[in-house]
Amino acid sequence: MLGLNTLRSPQAAVSQLDFRAKTAPMCVMHKTRQKIRFLRCAALWAAVAALPWLVAACASMVSKTVYQEYQGSEGMMIGKGGTVRHVSGVDVWQIGEPNREYRIIGVIQDTTLNNQGAAPGTLNILNVASMVALSQREKRIAIEAKKRGGDAVVYISGNREFQSQTLYETTHSENQLFAVVKYGQNSKSRWDASHLEELKGAIERGNGDAIFNLGVAFNDSAATGEEKETVKVFVKAAQQGLPEAQCITGMLYSGGKGVPQDESAAAMWMKKSAEQGCLPAQLSLTLLYALGQGVPKDEPEAAKWCRRAADQGDPKAQGVLGAAFAEGEGVPQDSIEAYKWFCLAAAPGGKLDVKAREAIIKGRDDLALKMSSDQISEGKRRASAFVSHKEARGNSVQKPVP
Repeated sequence: MLGLNTLRSPQAAVSQLDFRAKTAPMCVMHKTRQKIRFLRCAALWAAVAALPWLVAACASMVSKTVYQEYQGSEGMMIGKGGTVRHVSGVDVWQIGEPNREYRIIGVIQDTTLNNQGAAPGTLNILNVASMVALSQREKRIAIEAKKRGGDAVVYISGNREFQSQTLYETTHSENQLFAVVKYGQNSKSRWDASHLEELKGAIERGNGDAIFNLGVAFNDSAATGEEKETVKVFVKAAQQGLPEAQCITGMLYSGGKGVPQDESAAAMWMKKSAEQGCLPAQLSLTLLYALGQGVPKDEPEAAKWCRRAADQGDPKAQGVLGAAFAEGEGVPQDSIEAYKWFCLAAAPGGKLDVKAREAIIKGRDDLALKMSSDQISEGKRRASAFVSHKEARGNSVQKPVP
């Protein structure tokens, strides 16, 4: 689903926005201390991953994509890496920046206008991040970047790693900015025989983390003579029942890496992995059922897999589940359960960034205005009971907000 860093999977997930049109504030790019004024834009980051069944207003959303050639003087740069998703033949760097040589060739400004007019910053059905719109936006941006000769796009707005690397400066606003980049020759990470042997060793030892990390590295690597053999190794391990290998195999089928692109096969392997408790697969499967991608669209089924990810302590899944209970989408409406999951998602010290946590807290506080004191107390009690139960089982969980 999913950024996913969020999902710990290139399929990850996960942010979407609720927009209202405003005049665009200035966005500035500078090299060293010389700032180059190149585009007027607006960008609003919402950092809570959510499900399309939480966004009843999807049909009212209108998109506009504008490309502008980049006039800056930066040459080739090398980033530190991050979370990348392969969309329509283009790398979409959701977090961080390319860990290879690249140069910026253009900037895409993508605007989504929501005719429903929900207040910015409100966590509700209109502006909880929508996986549907995220998927549509990424495909739209990828197609535009490919048409312009780009190899990848990088989120600019809210991407502090990329801003630090490229000396971008952006302002808090209501559009999304993407840098269109061209990779340097032979600069893509290589997957060679040593990586393949490392993968085989990890499979023999049953080292799930190593299998998953190597799978992500392979998916992001340049095509080599070892590609077909590597795919065979992953598929064989998946057939043997290793959940991380099943998740990676699903990812490969989803992106068409070394195998024909097949959404049904991707969903099948993700489900096998998710059933064994693989968190990235559960989050990805949530997205697949929400979108009806490779499986029939099924909101309750999407909610079920979101619940399993939330039960594992994933804060974004918990935030999504809280919004689902608040709206009664995919699950029965239940304000107490919604409050519980909001409290857990907003726990200090969790993996959410500041804006995501603030959005969840606001959603929780808005919900509290409609609840009795007894209901609020019960929601807090359930959140505390969830933490106590996890700790009793030896799992580290952040304490919910009081």
